Amino acid sequence: MVVASATASSIACGRFGFVDAPDGAIDVPNVIDASTCFGKPFGAAQPVAMIHQAGYDDWGGSPTANGSELYFHSFRPAALAGANIFVAKGTAPNSYGIPELVMELSTGGAEFQPTVTADGLDVIFAADMGLPYLLELYESQRASTTTAWSPPARIAELGTDAQHQLDPWLTADGLALYYGIGPDLNNAKLYRATRASRQSMWNGPVLVPGIQGAGPFAVSPTLSPDEREIWFATDLDSPGNLDIVTARRPDRDSPFGALERVMPLNTPADDAALHLSVDGRYLYLVENTDYVVGGNATISVATRICE
Repeated sequence: MVVASATASSIACGRFGFVDAPDGAIDVPNVIDASTCFGKPFGAAQPVAMIHQAGYDDWGGSPTANGSELYFHSFRPAALAGANIFVAKGTAPNSYGIPELVMELSTGGAEFQPTVTADGLDVIFAADMGLPYLLELYESQRASTTTAWSPPARIAELGTDAQHQLDPWLTADGLALYYGIGPDLNNAKLYRATRASRQSMWNGPVLVPGIQGAGPFAVSPTLSPDEREIWFATDLDSPGNLDIVTARRPDRDSPFGALERVMPLNTPADDAALHLSVDGRYLYLVENTDYVVGGNATISVATRICE
């Protein structure tokens, strides 16, 4: 995730401003069965058409279930405060129109790494509200994909007021959240939080079990719909040099097994900003750039054959 500091006169807090969105939502297996993708390898990534623009700095493509919308953060000229959230509309995996700034998701600061539910009605992202510099999680909801997003509200119950909250990833139904927590942008561990419905408070986060062998900096988690496969970025070999790894488990309550490198997707520089499509076929990511400093990052997509 690229970092840009911004100032603001006030900070949104609490659970206010939410629309009456569906309570919990989607029965994920009824959305799509991704079990045929379990353990299948990804091929090399390719830039997402139309989103790729030389000189822009785009991160974290998060698609809705049908792929008609792809949310991401960018430092494009239209951004209001360094980095803001944009949406591109079209067809998955890489046929999208020109991205548009999502004005109603602006916090007054800089926003990073949006993650949306399968139905496109709930979004969570990290935001920097300025002094002192600290990334915290914000949430917004909407009643339908044709209505505006509610004013972003800080998720107070997940805030630490001392550590950064990085790279959130929501399950398709919006009831589980994976993200990084750390004191700075070189140290973070992966956590999971849950809630009973989209209108409920989040339970306290717990460490993701079984992530053995990861470096001190583990970020950008994304999982399969059944939460049996995980991909994330970590500095296995040297501090700050992020590579993509994966691990699997028999069910969502078990610890993950051994880490495996995702070789086609790793480059000499940082590889991160991961989001798996709900059907499990497409992995959106940013390759061969600098996670902290950024600079001309491009959203790409890798595909795997699941039949």
